[in-house]
Amino acid sequence: MERLRVSTGDLVKFTLEFHVNQTLEFNLGLSKNFCINLLEEDPNDMSCHCPAKDSFDGAAQCALYKRLASALYHSVKFGALCRTYVHMMFGEDSNMKQKEENWNQLINEKGLELINVSILCLLLSVIN
Repeated sequence: MERLRVSTGDLVKFTLEFHVNQTLEFNLGLSKNFCINLLEEDPNDMSCHCPAKDSFDGAAQCALYKRLASALYHSVKFGALCRTYVHMMFGEDSNMKQKEENWNQLINEKGLELINVSILCLLLSVIN
């Protein structure tokens, strides 16, 4: 399972990098600057467990895409959005239950596809 978690992160990074370089064959619906910001290391993120790189004060640096990948992995693993993310995404919206059900259905339908792609990425990294 650990390898699947890591490969999900690699897949998210790969997708964002290709979107930034404009080499994807589809539109993510995200701006180039947004994706660049997701890929950048955050020296102020003290809650990240990533090893520090080029940091003078020893603070961990972690790119936001890693948090995105972690949330995506956990949602697919458990077959539903984490309750914390549901509240962050929808707030006190009166249609929150329906939106949550729609997202959970999407996660269930596409989660297996994501796992398959992650496994394929993992296999390709082993071969190379």
